[in-house]
Amino acid sequence: MTSLTLFRWETASTTEHLANIINRSTFAREKSPLKILDLCSGTGCILLLLRHLLGTSPPGLAVQGLGIDVSDRAVSLARRNADSTSELLAERRGGVMDFRMGDIFDRRGMNERLEPRTDQEHVDAKHMKRIHFDVLVSNPPYVSPKQYRCATTRSVRLYEPEIALVPPQLALEPSRPDGPCVEQDVASMDQLFASMGATVDAADAKIADRFYPALLVMAVETGVKMLLFEVGDAAQAARVVKLVQGAMKGVWHDVGLEIWRDEPGVEQVYRVSRETTCGVAEEEAGLRALENVLIRGRGNIRAVFAYAGRVLSPQG
Repeated sequence: MTSLTLFRWETASTTEHLANIINRSTFAREKSPLKILDLCSGTGCILLLLRHLLGTSPPGLAVQGLGIDVSDRAVSLARRNADSTSELLAERRGGVMDFRMGDIFDRRGMNERLEPRTDQEHVDAKHMKRIHFDVLVSNPPYVSPKQYRCATTRSVRLYEPEIALVPPQLALEPSRPDGPCVEQDVASMDQLFASMGATVDAADAKIADRFYPALLVMAVETGVKMLLFEVGDAAQAARVVKLVQGAMKGVWHDVGLEIWRDEPGVEQVYRVSRETTCGVAEEEAGLRALENVLIRGRGNIRAVFAYAGRVLSPQG
């Protein structure tokens, strides 16, 4: 096995909690398979775990999953993992998995990746329609260059591919003239930093955040009603919340937002306010810029979860 197959327990924990929420959502009452898009999918661990959890617990949802990653090595391993787990978990009600190479910053190329593929026997093209999914998940590269140099351990630098951790410093804008442009729908990143009173290196943090506007473009284009993005820390979570609010407020009638810690299933829940954040650790001070966002679980800040209000009640 290579380092690409590693699956951190924190990611497994948030994935398991997402599956529990999906099972209590309106998706669980649909007769058609649940369509999940996993961007920056790596070796497919998140998507494959969701298929297992949703398929083996009531009501036994079938999952139509598409994972996209820029690394051919990761895609190859994801396909092998999908094949091996399919032998352990029989396909339920038409559920299928597919993994493809793709660059999220290549808008035209991404549209091609979302086209149904009919040259593979295991892909049901009529169910995997282009640009329509229910749930978007992503554990993108979110480590800034400075964090990578100064904060990551030697073992991480030796065994984790840098491409899976640090966003590219040069990338195309995550928009196109005939598609939605998240950057135009929200305040500039400079304004976000100013509103939060952030003390981080803005230029460095912008690189760390580079994938999130592109992910939100895909969320708008594919019509998802639920999304889960992994983040690096509280400050980044606060910035991503602001991006999600700006991007989805005109798309979803109501935008539900939560910040998850490492163990979101542990019932430690509170809403952000001046009172609840006045005593937080300095590394979570960025949360003070948020209002009325639910923070769930125990441990370090790990992910941002968002959903269209009609899919899940705020108490979910």
